[in-house]
Amino acid sequence: MRTVGAVLGLVGMVLGAGVGVAAADERADWGTAVSVGADSGSYTLLLENDQGFSLIALDPFATIQGAGLRQMTFSDIRPGDRIDYAVASWAGMDVAEMLHVTPRRHANAGR
Repeated sequence: MRTVGAVLGLVGMVLGAGVGVAAADERADWGTAVSVGADSGSYTLLLENDQGFSLIALDPFATIQGAGLRQMTFSDIRPGDRIDYAVASWAGMDVAEMLHVTPRRHANAGR
């Protein structure tokens, strides 16, 4: 709960400071979920891809879509799922605004 408050506080500070989205560094990337913070009550994801590991904070109002474009919640994400995401960087922290989740059983089907 404390981490959720910290993330919400950071988002509030950024929005309250008048920093627009245009001033943020926005980018899209992907990764395989290694650890999902929903299990411990935090809004974070530890992801791994070809470039290494990324720790991503999830905007509590982020859009999360699953395979087949069905709506998902943060607690639906499991380690091993492929995550395609869009983030904005504020004060050195990556905050995800959109997630597209491909469950591990679908991501590994072609292998």
